[in-house]
Amino acid sequence: HKDTLHEYFKQHFLGVDERFVFNKYQIIVPKSTTGLDTKQMTDYLERIQQFANTELGVVLPNPEDRYWDEFVEHYENHI
Repeated sequence: HKDTLHEYFKQHFLGVDERFVFNKYQIIVPKSTTGLDTKQMTDYLERIQQFANTELGVVLPNPEDRYWDEFVEHYENHI
């Protein structure tokens, strides 16, 4: 599911924050993409593209790439 992948990639590439609730219970929270500037977001997305290519054998195109529409149409029902 796309939300699960989003959480995985945030934790994997951005890291986590450790927080304590009631000064007793530790929780791990993935860092957010919301505060990333343009360069940081570009780096984050490039790392995801590299992961998909090396670990999954999937080439994730950029929206400006020639075959973007075909890619979206093919995978829109898979995520």
